[in-house]
Amino acid sequence: MVVRHRADDPIEGGGPGPDTGPEAGPARLRDLAEAVGQALREAKLTALTSAVDDQAVGALLALPDPAAEEKALAAFAAALRRVRLDADPARPPAPRPARPVDPAARTVAVGALRAADPASRPRPAGPAVIVAAGSGVGSLREARRSLVEARQVAEAARRDRRDLPYFRLPHVGLAGLLHLLRDEPRLQTFVERELGGLLVYDAQHPREQLLGTLRAYLEQGRNKSAAAAAAHLSRPAFYERLARIGRILDVDLDSVEQCLSLHVALLALDAVRTP
Repeated sequence: MVVRHRADDPIEGGGPGPDTGPEAGPARLRDLAEAVGQALREAKLTALTSAVDDQAVGALLALPDPAAEEKALAAFAAALRRVRLDADPARPPAPRPARPVDPAARTVAVGALRAADPASRPRPAGPAVIVAAGSGVGSLREARRSLVEARQVAEAARRDRRDLPYFRLPHVGLAGLLHLLRDEPRLQTFVERELGGLLVYDAQHPREQLLGTLRAYLEQGRNKSAAAAAAHLSRPAFYERLARIGRILDVDLDSVEQCLSLHVALLALDAVRTP
């Protein structure tokens, strides 16, 4: 398992307060490690634990039977929530500082890709701590593979809006995979190729925001009437916007294949924009 905070600790650039400064990160990690240890004891689980990076604590559970995995994970997650609720009732994590963007080094499309309007960015909800589990393994030789998987799942789950007690690989899906690849230049190139024209248009016409129109259309399964209602637009206005999107991107929005590519690009864009 890997247990990590959903938001990274803003050690640099934060204002004065108990959760900022050079000691905030180590103290927060130490508190998390203590909570993990207490939750393991309350759930009556045997495990080796250690910090795996500046934000996460890893645990190698020893289970007598592979069939006990889900029960053990559920018991641990419930105990961890109780421990954290007792220790620190519902204090939201501080936001991570945005990555600086050098406008001279990027095109307009890439600038729009990175410097998104905060209101349009995904806003992960759910608990401030994520519990992620790798696949069960039968020997210590395979434990590293399970830990690597758990770390990847925990990282991908940071942008997931669901309030799940714990995450495993099937939970993160395509959006999780794209989140893991968000710093991959080829993924960013794919987004720019698919959506670059629309990003440039929206940057030049901030009141129109055709990207939201496209998102509504794709999220409603290409049902134009339902998408128009979701976008709070009349059907004629929505159809006119779809036609403009088709011209800007030079795509056929009635094509399942082209819409699939655009939908993946939108999910990738969300991943790139998520801190």
